[in-house]
Amino acid sequence: MAIVTVSRKAFLKLCGSALVGAGMDARVLAASEVLLSGTADRVTSGAFQLRDATPALFRPHVQSTFRLSSDTAPMRLVLAEVAERPVSKRVEQFSLIFHAPRGAAVADGTHTLHHSTLGTFDLFIVRVGAGKRRTVYQACFSRIADRRQEPGDRMAVPR
Repeated sequence: MAIVTVSRKAFLKLCGSALVGAGMDARVLAASEVLLSGTADRVTSGAFQLRDATPALFRPHVQSTFRLSSDTAPMRLVLAEVAERPVSKRVEQFSLIFHAPRGAAVADGTHTLHHSTLGTFDLFIVRVGAGKRRTVYQACFSRIADRRQEPGDRMAVPR
């Protein structure tokens, strides 16, 4: 039996192709890459770990300011929305929508954000729009739903 070595990048690319083929939103891999790379544990200060992030954690901070550190220049982002999708096939998804000043330009990727309550953490963000008044960025989260077997379920969900 031959041992096959697959890089994280190749694995994520393959998973992304499978998700697109299944009709899922492939942008959820942005959050997955952060989780798989181990940077999810790299919270330098704050009250949470990214692996424990939930919509409920961020909802109270809608309309609050996050400072983004980048190679070019620091930028102010405002959390505009916490968007949730229904749990489907045991996968729960949500995204954070941030507004930045018009013309703001930060490369898609992992950046350090700081919030007065949540602390400092790394987050993978992608530019998803720009208009006359603002630039819009998104961070996507996706994970296997942790739920107990309910009456009528045909299979037990492993813990």
